Amino acid sequence: MQKLINLSLRMISTAAKFVLIVLITKNIGQKALGEYGLFFSTITIAFYFMGMDFYVFNTRELIAHPEKEKRAILIRDQFIFYLFTYAIVLPSLLLVFFLDIIDFHYLLLFYLVLITEHLSQELYRLFITLSHQTWATLLLFIRSASWIYVLALLSILGFEQVHQLKIIYASWFLGGLLCIIISMIYLIKSHRVHNFYGKINFAWMKQGLMVSLPFFIGTIAYKVVEFSNRYIINFFMSKEDVGIFTFFSNIANSLQTIVFTLVIMMYYPKVIDAYQKNEHTDALIKNFTKETIVYSLAGMIAIGILIYPLLGFLNKAEFFEQLPIFWILLFSALFMNLSFVPHYQLFALKQDLLIRNITLMVAVLNVVLTCLLVFWMGLYGAAMAMLISCLAMYLLKQKHLSASK
Repeated sequence: MQKLINLSLRMISTAAKFVLIVLITKNIGQKALGEYGLFFSTITIAFYFMGMDFYVFNTRELIAHPEKEKRAILIRDQFIFYLFTYAIVLPSLLLVFFLDIIDFHYLLLFYLVLITEHLSQELYRLFITLSHQTWATLLLFIRSASWIYVLALLSILGFEQVHQLKIIYASWFLGGLLCIIISMIYLIKSHRVHNFYGKINFAWMKQGLMVSLPFFIGTIAYKVVEFSNRYIINFFMSKEDVGIFTFFSNIANSLQTIVFTLVIMMYYPKVIDAYQKNEHTDALIKNFTKETIVYSLAGMIAIGILIYPLLGFLNKAEFFEQLPIFWILLFSALFMNLSFVPHYQLFALKQDLLIRNITLMVAVLNVVLTCLLVFWMGLYGAAMAMLISCLAMYLLKQKHLSASK
């Protein structure tokens, strides 16, 4: 029952992102969708810089110290560490406004959303570490989906005031704030995190930064592959074009979310456990690969069928004209799904450095290809660069996995 609840909440939260894209496209417009795509991408990349993947280090620390008093200090010092990253990252982000990536009109909302999004994400990870998966998934729903469904309902009821980006961003902020408030109340009651007595351990923070840095570099490289195309399209083309690419990208990427939730999330702990115990893994990997392919192809067919009535509902001629971009991005998502099979085998073999280096190489390839191909081919170039990058990610991991065995 718990797994069913978790899966249902995750799927509902994933669907909310799709609902929001449709809401913006239908009621506000293509340019607004492009502006939202750049806003969302910048928020996502920025909060990784704010977190520096420090949670990777503290997750191991929290598991190693089950005492509530010790955990309270570890949690406190983790969030004190973020004060230092905030002091560096937040002022630096003014650059995105001076470069006209995001309009100055949204400056306050940008920072409010960014801070609440980062804190709520860290709290979500914390609850996972503390083995409160259902609670974490519920908070994910509150933060990422609840406010979207409220906006969609208000839109259906005829409240056209919600058809503004500033209302969407303000609602996003309120969803994150509510998540943080509920999380803190729960932590105070269940884990006594208000018992913050003890000296701040700056040496521990430095150690954590050194441990987390390699993971952080790999994470940023992956996000470059995922989001850099929107900035490059904005530079060479327009926000309207970013809107088209954002729309098709979000629909195509739902394939990754579906397969990760239904297959990859179920298999990768088994893969890691089997490698750690030196058990025979051939049958396990065969089933992992088979289900990844089957669910990916089934998902592609389902999404491919649904895209046509969706475009009919939106009634946007420019989306029909650029539909081949969607299919290219959908095949990109297929190869990205396939790449997770060798990825988690390499992870189980403790090839963290190799994974990071492959991701860095693909990130550089993606940026170079996107710049060249967008200049020559427009949006089709961005889609082709994504397809080549995802294929390269899969082939490189598969090749180095064979060499590592």
